[in-house]
Amino acid sequence: MKSASLQYANALADIALEQGAAEPAAKQLESFGAAYAQSAELRTFLVSPAVSVEAKHAVIEKVIGRLGASKIIRNFLFVIADHRRTQLIPEIIAAFQQVLRQRQGVAEAEISSAVELAQRRRRSWQRRFRG
Repeated sequence: MKSASLQYANALADIALEQGAAEPAAKQLESFGAAYAQSAELRTFLVSPAVSVEAKHAVIEKVIGRLGASKIIRNFLFVIADHRRTQLIPEIIAAFQQVLRQRQGVAEAEISSAVELAQRRRRSWQRRFRG
């Protein structure tokens, strides 16, 4: 992971955790990331050096409004646009999720079995590891 992506992710995590908005921020940022990934036009617009920062802010504002995202996410994306780092959005989102998990003491695990597990057994394992 690039250090710039990690720095932005840490800054957002600081704010989101301080304001008790880590989970909503993660979901909202993920929603923006999905829109960014699905729209080549949005990606091209936000990454283009020919597009003014003001125009990028206006588009971010519209997308954020449609997604119902918070001012935290809006302002964060404005900073990304201001610093001409919009091409890093997917990496920043991945880094943010990783940083949140680390700070909250959550570990990811993948469980595999040599044989197909019955649905009942699978649910039992899921309940056990979700807390």
